[in-house]
Amino acid sequence: MEEKYPIGKFEFDGEITDSVIKEWINEIEQLPKLLREAVSDLTNEQLDTPYRSGGGLFDK
Repeated sequence: MEEKYPIGKFEFDGEITDSVIKEWINEIEQLPKLLREAVSDLTNEQLDTPYRSGGGLFDK
């Protein structure tokens, strides 16, 4: 796995239409709520865990 792209590079084979763009915008608008729900039961220690080497807030 390439740490820079942990879920892979974005690929889209379909046609980008107004409908697709509206759907993507809706997904982006919903993301903060979904993230809050996903981490609501985590401790501060869990929230401070970097997902990759050098991925901490203060790592350079």
